[in-house]
Amino acid sequence: MIIMKVLLTGRPGTGKTTIIKRVAALSPLPVCGFITEEIREQGRRRGFSISSLPGRQKKEILAHTDIEGSHRVGKYRVQPEVLDPFLVELEKRLQESQPGEQLFLIDEIGKMELAHPGFLPLINKLLEKQHLPVIATIMGASHPDLDQLRERPGIRLEEVTTHNREQLPRELLKDIRRAING
Repeated sequence: MIIMKVLLTGRPGTGKTTIIKRVAALSPLPVCGFITEEIREQGRRRGFSISSLPGRQKKEILAHTDIEGSHRVGKYRVQPEVLDPFLVELEKRLQESQPGEQLFLIDEIGKMELAHPGFLPLINKLLEKQHLPVIATIMGASHPDLDQLRERPGIRLEEVTTHNREQLPRELLKDIRRAING
């Protein structure tokens, strides 16, 4: 059986977000989801922005060292409410999607996103829909909620390394195509 739910994990900087972007660019299916990218200032990471795939929502600052935010993750202040329009879009697409019609891409499932109370329940709903393809990045460190996601039946956990990151986008899309087409 080919698994249509893939969680990408790996050390920071191995290319997880780049894989999500390449999959989005190469996908024969319409994509829905979001990417989280570093905000760098003077060569140093200062925060993270979030933008939708394929660009329906404007880019927002999810976390930064120099903003007010209701949650703190490490040195970053997180604005979980910034996720609201992204989650609304995901929920809408989840309700409308038929098997094999859309690819869901989530970058990232991590501590900053977990600060939003609606994030994890929506991710669980997405992973419960057996015939909807999902590729998501997930933080590597142990966390009770994320450990449960990793251990769900039907989840393929794929570690991204410098050795496999170039071929992974095409392999993942090939596997999803096979799963959809039977």
